[in-house]
Amino acid sequence: MSETVAAARAKIRALTQDLELRNPVVGSTLLDQLLETETHRVATEVGMGETRTAAYVTLVANTHSYVIPSSGSLQYLGIVSFIYDYDRSPLTKTTEEWIIAQRRGTGTPSRGAPRYWAIVFGTDSKVTVYLYPEPGSVEAGQTLTAIFQQIPTNFADDAATIPFDESLLRGLEYRVAALAAASMSAESRTERGLDQLGPAYQAAGDFLVRAAASRLASAKLQDRVVVRRW
Repeated sequence: MSETVAAARAKIRALTQDLELRNPVVGSTLLDQLLETETHRVATEVGMGETRTAAYVTLVANTHSYVIPSSGSLQYLGIVSFIYDYDRSPLTKTTEEWIIAQRRGTGTPSRGAPRYWAIVFGTDSKVTVYLYPEPGSVEAGQTLTAIFQQIPTNFADDAATIPFDESLLRGLEYRVAALAAASMSAESRTERGLDQLGPAYQAAGDFLVRAAASRLASAKLQDRVVVRRW
């Protein structure tokens, strides 16, 4: 099940009684920003909407830093994990500072199959991933699979699809409706009966998202067994 951004936007406006599209209380830009932010948050909370891109990074001997490939359909901020394709081992996310600390010193850096990764934002606007340990000659040519949260990259695009099931979509819409109501003036909220409905929408949204997270966690326990090989 999924829904277009346009459909979700229309339902949120119906919930908040903000139906005058020529002069809405909550402008289109703000509503799209609220929808985008909350979609990312919900996807993170429930741990779903993942897609895998095989051979996303090709390892080079004695190199710990790799520029993230640009893509119109995937966002680097949506990366949730990397897998070392040679033995299918998942890497552990850490920080740039931790990797730098491990590499500090005058000796030869530790080399081998990467086990840790961190996203680094450069001053040249490029985004890189740091790996530790850095690959050696044995690992050169091996690849990493990237796991992304598969969410829209352009929430101003009416046809962009939010890949949530029916219950989670309702939870998302309730949450965004609560945020939209909170952004209105007190007078506008009162006129639309949102003084009581706003908090009710937030509570309903939170309940539906928690239920989806529990449901998906149970499904993963039943359907997946992850074995770490070190």
